[in-house]
Order: sequence, then C-alpha cells, then structure tokens
Amino acid sequence: MKFNFKKIVPILTGAILLGSTIGLATSVAGADSYPADFASSVVVVGSASSDTAAANDIAADLGKLSPGTSLSGESVMIKSSSNNLNLGENLTEVRTTDFDHTDLPNLLAKETFQSKDGVSYDFEQTLRLAGSLYFTHFKDTNLKDEPVIGMKLASNKVPVANYTLRFTKDLESDVSGTGSSATLPDIQDSDLVMLGKTYKLLNAYNDSSGNGVKLELMGGAASAILEEGAKTDMIVNGVPFTVEISFIGSDKVKLIVNGEPTTSMVTGGTYKLKDGTQVGIRDILYTSKTGDASKVEFTLGAEKTTLEDGQLVKLNDVDVDGLYAHIATSRTSSKTKISSIKLEWRTNEKTYLTAGSVISMPGLNSFSIQQVGDLTVPLRKA
Repeated sequence: MKFNFKKIVPILTGAILLGSTIGLATSVAGADSYPADFASSVVVVGSASSDTAAANDIAADLGKLSPGTSLSGESVMIKSSSNNLNLGENLTEVRTTDFDHTDLPNLLAKETFQSKDGVSYDFEQTLRLAGSLYFTHFKDTNLKDEPVIGMKLASNKVPVANYTLRFTKDLESDVSGTGSSATLPDIQDSDLVMLGKTYKLLNAYNDSSGNGVKLELMGGAASAILEEGAKTDMIVNGVPFTVEISFIGSDKVKLIVNGEPTTSMVTGGTYKLKDGTQVGIRDILYTSKTGDASKVEFTLGAEKTTLEDGQLVKLNDVDVDGLYAHIATSRTSSKTKISSIKLEWRTNEKTYLTAGSVISMPGLNSFSIQQVGDLTVPLRKA
C-alpha cells in the first residue's frame, strides 16, 4: 500500500476575547493511536483507491477529537475571507490589518476625552499583532518532551502586539511651570477610557528628561465618593468592604477599610491592605467651610497606571516587565500636544502558546492570546 501521510496546512479557527483572550488557533486532543500533535493534520493521498481508503481510515482516527474550547464575551477571529490560519504562517499573514472598533466594539470603542478646560477630543483605539507570531510545529523540552503545535517566542524582548490610542485632533494643554516640574493642567483630573477601562487622568507633566510627557492614571474595580463622618459599604470581587475617613486635610487623607487604617495618601497615592487589595485616592475634595463636609474620591482594587514616554509602564508604582509606553508629543513654550499613546507588548521571558494555554498583556491584562476552537481535517488528492 502506498500513500503519503504529511502534516501540512491544518485548517484552524480562533477569536479575540475582551478582557480574557485573543484566540488564535484550535484546542484539540489527538486520537489515541497517534501523537496528540497529529490532530492538526491534513492527509495527502495519491490517485490509487487503496491510498484513498487508507487515508480515510487515518482521517477518521484523527477526527476522534474532543470538542474545542467554547468562547464567550467579545471576540474576533484571526482569519480573512480568503485565508484561515495555517501551520507555518505568521498571524499577520492571515490578519493583515489592525483590529479596531468594528472588530471589538467595547474594548476598542471610539471614545471622547473631555478636558478640564471644556474641550472635547475624539480618539480611536487599535490593536496590531507583531510580525514575530509564527504558528508552527516545534519541540522544546522546557515545555514538553514531545513536539507541539503553537507559538514559541524567545525571551529577548520579542514584539507581541501594540495598542494605540490616537486622537483625531491633538490633545492640547497649557504648560504650568518649567522643566521636568511643568504640569499640563488642562488635561488633569479628567476621565480617560482606555482598553475598556475608565481611568481618571490624575496628573500630566513633563517626564524626567523634560522632553516627553508622563501621565498618571487611576482605575480600579470599584470607586466611590465618601463624606467625612460617613461610612460606605462596597463589594469588590465578592468581598464586602466598609470604608470611612480617619483624617482628611487639604492634600492628604487616611482611610479605615474593614477596620484596617491606611497610611496618609495624597491624590494618586495607593495603599495595599493586608488581604492584598489596593486602595487608591482619585481626588481629595477638602473644604474648611463650617457646615460643609470634606470628601474623598477613592478606588478599591486600585490600578494606578503610570505612562512615561519610552519607559516601562508602572502599575501601582512597580515596573510592568514587557510593557512599554510611547507618547507622541509636540510642544511650544506655552503648549504641549499629545497625538497618540501607544503600549508596546514585548516578551521578557521565553513564552509559549499551545492548546489550552493563554498569554496575556502584562500588567493591564486587557486582552490575551489563547488557542481555541474546533478542528477541520480535510482530505486532499496528491
């Protein structure tokens, strides 16, 4: 009996999921009589009837696969109208354009930033996959003893994906002060929606070089405004919290959260509770007027995100390895303009993506890449 059994061009499906996964390929299990990685195969047959019969038997065995992972939430397939993801291809060969609001209407929604001086700035959000994402058949004993199908990325800052927030017209602010202490007051203390999350842009100022821009944003799982002398009850990730003000001044505040006192915090400051929950201060609304209560706007599950041009993103003042910020600016002596904010995801360790695994955008975890879906095993005439 003569026939060719060759692993070529597996037909694959996948999707990008909001907040959890970008699915790229299939998650399947091989038939018991073949290695698991043979599941993603095409059987090539000759013209003889015996070849076809043998190939049909093999294909039937390979077709005894478990169902693929089901998808939920916002997602988009990495495919085109004329091309599915095939073994040996780069993801950008299949998806040649950026992902935008038409693909992911919530994660990449068109939004508007309202500056403190009352000017509206529309912006768009896009995701672009890097050109280093090859879907291949490989063996790495650090992962498994047998060969697998998926992606393997080296540890030396290999590009994965870029997120870009681009303003339709440049975001503009007056400059208060000089050098690295100069602030951009017109764009501070305003909400910015980025990758499906709402952040308060607490502080905007020149970066340490005095040439770029540094932005401090505060997001979180739950936010509230609390009056001095009052308490508020909140539930974050299923855990109940009671919060009250211990002390509030013109620029500092102390809270008591579930009986645990925090340290003094300024606007933009954070404190980690004993259970690991981050408390963040979004704004201090202090008043010295008799009869008026001071207030604080705070966040539980806080995400203080610091973006400085050309530097690693910081989350709660800690570097996020593998995630870099790029802020495109122009400036005069009295004005600073921001045209775009880009987050660049690169590997900081050897990274694998195989069936059932997930790789996520570092720190922010706004989107991930996962192999999901069902498998098609076609027969082909040689």
